[in-house]
Amino acid sequence: MDEDDVRALARAAALPLEDGHIPALAALLGGWLPAANELSRAMSAPEHRNVLPVTVFGQPPTDPTE
Repeated sequence: MDEDDVRALARAAALPLEDGHIPALAALLGGWLPAANELSRAMSAPEHRNVLPVTVFGQPPTDPTE
């Protein structure tokens, strides 16, 4: 993840991003993304297929009649 990637992601998400924050975000995301991908690969292994999250995040219904 480099600074150009951060700028592109910010543009795609329509997020205003100050130029001074870009290097720090590139470094942060550059560390997080490989680690997240590694965890995802590990948890996709057959021996982990039945593992469920401890915390489940729900969303309240948007229709009040539900």
